[in-house]
Amino acid sequence: MSKISFPDVPILLVEDSMFVRAIIRRMLRQVGMRNVTEVGDGEAALQALQTFSPELVLLDWHLPHLTGGQILEIIRDPMISARTDVPVIMISGAPTKSLVERSAQLGVTHFLRKPFSPHELWTRLQALGIGAGPTAAAALQ
Repeated sequence: MSKISFPDVPILLVEDSMFVRAIIRRMLRQVGMRNVTEVGDGEAALQALQTFSPELVLLDWHLPHLTGGQILEIIRDPMISARTDVPVIMISGAPTKSLVERSAQLGVTHFLRKPFSPHELWTRLQALGIGAGPTAAAALQ
């Protein structure tokens, strides 16, 4: 099997659990993605979005201060956000049908249920056109 490799795009990882952030960071680093800014709550996510221009946001729904849904509303609002088109992968350990539907209404790009495997994450990245080259494509088949 070929080594999976994705381009090192800027990523904002918003997850309140340090343990889960470390796992996701490791998954991203395994495929060469090292430009990751990590925050642990909704307010820090909004601050990071003002100073960091991510090409992808990995966003937990259940966060302190603001929910992932509230952050997504802000990201998708053209009156507030300069990057309304940034891909957002919502992650949740307890995704109810209404939460998934609400995420879709708010413009989430993809949804991942925690825990998820590196392959599940990488498949979503490839679906976004990140790492669509032959190395990643062949390794994910």
